[in-house]
Amino acid sequence: MEIWRQVVNLPSPALGILALIALGAWGVHGWNFCRLIRVRADIRESLERQGFAVRKLELRWLTRGSFPDLRLPGLRGSRGQYLYHVAAADGGGRPRTGWVRWSAGWPWRPAAPWSLRWDDTASAGRKGLSTAAFLAMLVAVASIVLVLIGRIWQLS
Repeated sequence: MEIWRQVVNLPSPALGILALIALGAWGVHGWNFCRLIRVRADIRESLERQGFAVRKLELRWLTRGSFPDLRLPGLRGSRGQYLYHVAAADGGGRPRTGWVRWSAGWPWRPAAPWSLRWDDTASAGRKGLSTAAFLAMLVAVASIVLVLIGRIWQLS
């Protein structure tokens, strides 16, 4: 709590700068979240126009799917590459599974078009982690790190 008192007692310009940094970080993350929702809707809509009934479209982490050249999403250096696992039924009702790779852009650099690779057979096994599992893993690791930092801080 001592550190919080020190932050609150900072001069107004420093608090303003901290607030701007926090707002900027939240803005970037919010924009990225909206972008992921939009591309998911675009992928679903495009597949449905091609005659597929999309049953599941899930963002996956720590896998390459069927793209061996893809950097692992969720690791540093993935450079805005996202991987979705798709489960759909074609026009004849046959189940299909595949992977969609999408490279995100920035306002000054447009996103790359997404690419789809269907698996040869409908696979029940999915590679990688779901977003919920990935975020749970991150929260667990962050909690452990914060507890360790707190213990070290108490010892000094």
